[in-house]
Amino acid sequence: MLLKAFFLAAALLPAARPSGAAEVPASPARTGFLVLAPDRGFLGNAEVQDAFDAFQGKSSAPAALAFASPVDMRTDLSRGVSELREKGVGEAILLPLFVCESHPLLRSSLELLSKNEIRGGMKMLAAPAFGRDPLAAAALRDRVSALTVEPGAESVLLLAQGALTPESARAMEGELAGLLKEALAGRAFADSGVLVLEVEEPLRSWKRESWARLERALSERRKRGLRPLIVLFDAAPRLDSMMAFARARAPAAAKSGALFDGTDLTPEPTLALWLRAQANRRLPLGEKDLGVVLMAHGAHLQWNRAMDDAVEGLRARWRIEPAFGMGDAAVLSRALGRLEASGARAGAVIRVFSLESSFRPETEFLLGLGAPGVAVAPGGGGEHGGHAHHGPRVRPSLLRSPLALDTVGGIEDSPLFAEVLLERAMDLSRRPESETVFLLAHGAESEADNEEWLKNLASLASQMRAMAAGKGVRFQEVKYGTWREDWPEKRRSATAAIRTEVERAGRGGRAIVLPARTLLGGPEKELLAGLEYSYDGRGFAPHLKFSEWVESQIRLSLERLNARRREGLIPLETVR
Repeated sequence: MLLKAFFLAAALLPAARPSGAAEVPASPARTGFLVLAPDRGFLGNAEVQDAFDAFQGKSSAPAALAFASPVDMRTDLSRGVSELREKGVGEAILLPLFVCESHPLLRSSLELLSKNEIRGGMKMLAAPAFGRDPLAAAALRDRVSALTVEPGAESVLLLAQGALTPESARAMEGELAGLLKEALAGRAFADSGVLVLEVEEPLRSWKRESWARLERALSERRKRGLRPLIVLFDAAPRLDSMMAFARARAPAAAKSGALFDGTDLTPEPTLALWLRAQANRRLPLGEKDLGVVLMAHGAHLQWNRAMDDAVEGLRARWRIEPAFGMGDAAVLSRALGRLEASGARAGAVIRVFSLESSFRPETEFLLGLGAPGVAVAPGGGGEHGGHAHHGPRVRPSLLRSPLALDTVGGIEDSPLFAEVLLERAMDLSRRPESETVFLLAHGAESEADNEEWLKNLASLASQMRAMAAGKGVRFQEVKYGTWREDWPEKRRSATAAIRTEVERAGRGGRAIVLPARTLLGGPEKELLAGLEYSYDGRGFAPHLKFSEWVESQIRLSLERLNARRREGLIPLETVR
């Protein structure tokens, strides 16, 4: 009872306003953030405050922190809303620092905030909880990785608390099961499970049956010869280092021989990172806020410099960082870090590859944009997957960036590319009516993927014919093919077919060979050795039309980022 009285008294204390602070007139257009966390006692709340301070130290967005207290919830929520109003906020976005959206404290808070008497007319929208974000799954994966010794002989048990009834415990366990599945994707543990304890007295004790469930869960695993690996992934009570839920679990864990580090959700740098990312995603973005990552294949120094130089004209308007590689985590992480350091709030990863599908799944996964729990197939990409000289691909890890992120790209059959190819052909042409133009591209290993290449080449050839006719020029033919150069058996048959066509075109006429590539040529000189043909070794870049295509992708990404600002937000007045 003394403990309850202490928390009640603390919750009723008025929030101190800094000396000389003046209230800013509220503006309906000014958006702020109300960060909501469960009341955990002094040390737990202090650690949440540290995460909030780290967020505020690197964000100019107006924000306030409120705790959902099981003793007096209304007072601190009202204080948080008042603090935002003092900062001139007319619209607030609630950021729940909860692992479960079904947590009773969060549900009760949302119900209270749905009432105008608490919000005082302020428009308020609730974002999905921290536990629904890919960053949460990545943090949980890190916790498991730090504990595991022999995954095949271990059973992961995700432990949480805060339920008030068996029904709320089941709801929380359902949510956490999805989070755990995502975190363990690709890991070969013997099995896994989730257990949520029911509260008996707030911040102090839990129902006896809940403890019995935990004891049974640990005993059952030991009977099957499995070593329990317990992860307390929850903002659990933590009054001090001794009076903490995690510490109370240590004896049971030790008795069962479990792997358990005695910690809960904090201190966790991912929390501050998540808050920054949410603020960047939810606020309007302009050109000055956006950083651009130019992701292309990459090769030797000259190739890399040529690609970088191809967008030099765009740098006066956009911050651009090269990231040459095929969805490589280290390369992308470096580029995003540099953009963040330059002051960017968002990052657009432009995939400069022939196909829109090339390295999209890998890149989306790294950026936290892919579907939860979807594993990325090794060697994918439809363009370069499975290259012997590239080595095996491993399951990537989510990049930890506070930027609002998006990725677009894939040149496909862009009319801008067709214009450049026609210009290259006309530069080499002497008598178009007797000349056959060949568009030769990389291609893919599988027949289905290679067919996508051929469809794009067919469209480019058709566009070139139409554009040439508009200029009064008619080539004898515009043909196309793929080398499939990284797969020896495929390459042999493709090379024989292309050589036959080029040789035929040279009899009584002339062959013009163009590499349909992003930059520079391919293996044309080697594979067409001994044949007569005219050759332009340039790809789409460098060219002003290439820069135009890149800028169109940048603007598309900026539009997409702004269009997603309200994604997943729920108006609190609709919560019942």
